Amino acid sequence: MNSIDRRNVIVAAAIVSAALAFLPGIAGNFQLDDIENLAPVQRMLAGDVTWQYTVFSNRSGVLGRPVAMASFVLNAWATGLDVTPFRLGNIALHALCGLLVWRLVEQVLHGDRTLAGARQWLPPAIAVGWVLLPIHVSTVLYVVQRMAMLSAIFIVLALLAYLAGRRRVQAGERGGWIWLFAAFPALTALAALSKENGILAPAYALAIELGCFGLWRAQPEHRSLAIKVFFTLFVAAPAVALLGWLALHPELVTAGYAGRSFTLGQRVLTETRVLWDYVRGILLPVGSALGLVQDDYTLSRSLLQPWTTALAITAWLVAFAAALRQCGRRPAFATGILFFLAGHAMESTVLPLEIRFDHRNYLAAVGILLATAGGVAWLLERLVPERTRSFRRAGAVLLVLVGCAYAFATMARSALWADEAAMYRQLEASRPDSPRLQAILAARAMQSGDLQGALRYIDTAERLSPEDALAPAAWRVLAHCIIKVPPPLELVDRIGSVDATSISLAALKGIERVAASAEAGDCPGIERDRLAAALEQLLARTGSAPTDHGNWRTRYHRARLLASESRWPEALAEGQRAWTDSAYNNGVGVFVFQLHASVGDKAGCRRVLDRLRATANPGDLALAGALAKFQTFVDS
Repeated sequence: MNSIDRRNVIVAAAIVSAALAFLPGIAGNFQLDDIENLAPVQRMLAGDVTWQYTVFSNRSGVLGRPVAMASFVLNAWATGLDVTPFRLGNIALHALCGLLVWRLVEQVLHGDRTLAGARQWLPPAIAVGWVLLPIHVSTVLYVVQRMAMLSAIFIVLALLAYLAGRRRVQAGERGGWIWLFAAFPALTALAALSKENGILAPAYALAIELGCFGLWRAQPEHRSLAIKVFFTLFVAAPAVALLGWLALHPELVTAGYAGRSFTLGQRVLTETRVLWDYVRGILLPVGSALGLVQDDYTLSRSLLQPWTTALAITAWLVAFAAALRQCGRRPAFATGILFFLAGHAMESTVLPLEIRFDHRNYLAAVGILLATAGGVAWLLERLVPERTRSFRRAGAVLLVLVGCAYAFATMARSALWADEAAMYRQLEASRPDSPRLQAILAARAMQSGDLQGALRYIDTAERLSPEDALAPAAWRVLAHCIIKVPPPLELVDRIGSVDATSISLAALKGIERVAASAEAGDCPGIERDRLAAALEQLLARTGSAPTDHGNWRTRYHRARLLASESRWPEALAEGQRAWTDSAYNNGVGVFVFQLHASVGDKAGCRRVLDRLRATANPGDLALAGALAKFQTFVDS
């Protein structure tokens, strides 16, 4: 083994070893929407659906994310739905991504003359540092964020393909066009089919092109026809098409803000501050800035409210201008800033997503480490032009100490994920103003039978998020249901008297669990007729469209409550309407068939059965079994 091979083995071992810092968090429980996203996998294990249905019929994201779902299916086949193997799988993917980041950083720094003396050790140092970043804990150990990790892996592979193709085209070698126009789009597609932000691969490639090879100062020979066609085809044309489409259909963005507590303008202003907080969380992971819940972030309501909004915008303009000025001169610095901004072009701009999540920095954090390395080298050139051996040794020691600090912080944060009680105690102390955290703590209090504690947390959540009064109203009734204490009747009536512009996801979950428990007779003191009347009043008062997910789901549960009271005509009318409003959801359709059967309407049963057969997915084995029984009933 020659010296280069030996070095590569050592670096690879260091990167993989760094990923082991996440091992203290492999035990514990699934968090937030893990179970919701793994529900199709659970159905597959129960024999209700095929693996093909699980992979290709997922409704998570616009594209369904089949690559990520396939990885969950493989995990479940091997180990079931235990959280530890899923987290181990994530750690392995994190190590793989670290190895790819190492190669990508090597390519980016290849032409950086200002870091020529550091090309041997800086790419491995950045890769190891990236793997160890404490901000990645809520990506690596948050099982469902495997979607973000797989997307990042394929994006980095796509960028390596772009750089390989670019190098071959510029050198006049064969195969460059294949890398640029076959390998790159194929890997970008795999990234997008893991998670939709995979479509940002061309934006990352543009950041590397500008940062490494210059902007308007680039020599003509630096950009061949292939490179120009590449960016026209994959960046310019899609950007123009997207902007034109949004100009004609602005509701595609604006409609999503109807159920949010912030406006489009407030989100855009707030994200300028959030991005700087991400930078701080990447480089200085101290305090309570990082964590599983981050919905307590203060909104920017104007440039001066808070005043740091104007400061953040100014700082980003300065950073962006500095990056453009240094394009082609200092590739690490320029590419790093542009790379970070490219990584946030989707989730930190106009889309009506939640304000902040750590996992949005998974790949973008590479840019901050690159920019920091380039920025420090720039400062040292000016402040310490002559560096002694002792100075270099001190720098190496400092770098090792930073890596050790990251490793310690990552291990400590990971250990919290294995001890859910300790994690939520820490969150309760550090994020007391998080409505989501208060809802989680209320649910935990319900599970432990602490009614007063649950109600106290619900009251706090309502105070922190008064715009969604419906969710606390539903959860108060749910707390009584779960703990088997009859609720005051006015609590049930309150569900129908709340002024709700829409039925939020949190409110819908509470309503569904209360309705299902009442239907089964598991909610002492709740009259099903009274709850059905409250839901009728709620549906009449809500300002959202009948086809809104919260509306038709609520109407469906109201129909079930009416059916449980043998109010067949009303139940059938509500069920049919819910089915129509849901665009003929199969689950609602099955219930409507049962209603027709209950009143002896075989003609209605046939109509429902025909429509269900026309839309049924052959991979839905449970539905296929139900349809076979329905056919037998109709034929009898």
